[in-house]
Amino acid sequence: MALSDHQDVTVSLQELFTGQLHGKKPIDRIDPLKYSQLLRRGIEGAAVSNICSELPAQLLATALDLDVPELFRLAEKERLSPQQTEIIGDFVTLWSELKSFFEDDLQLLTEWLETRLPVLNGEAPVTFINTFIGRNKIGFYPVSTDGLKRL
Repeated sequence: MALSDHQDVTVSLQELFTGQLHGKKPIDRIDPLKYSQLLRRGIEGAAVSNICSELPAQLLATALDLDVPELFRLAEKERLSPQQTEIIGDFVTLWSELKSFFEDDLQLLTEWLETRLPVLNGEAPVTFINTFIGRNKIGFYPVSTDGLKRL
């Protein structure tokens, strides 16, 4: 793949993110430096709509610190910033891990995201998804019936 070809880079990012959402781990198989190069180029705005068809738009908007109409306006942009692209990739990874942990029970997953947890100082996990550290912490603390468990 030629990194100078924006279309190939964009397709690759979209394929990586979509693969992640479908339970595959393509991001784990790519060289971290190459992945960083892809992120720096940004993903096409049109990919936002495709990604939102795979996960709750409100949560992705929250991760990007936007409201839903602003999120869908990103789809009109030619290319998202590297920061926005990295947040989307990070959130897609978190969402995939949580979906797997909750065995694709989206109702239970959504309920957990809204539940105030003592380990998060009484906050709901959803309040932390707009920062990298917050997303990392959420991935560390999904609950099972007997307590906490690392993904």
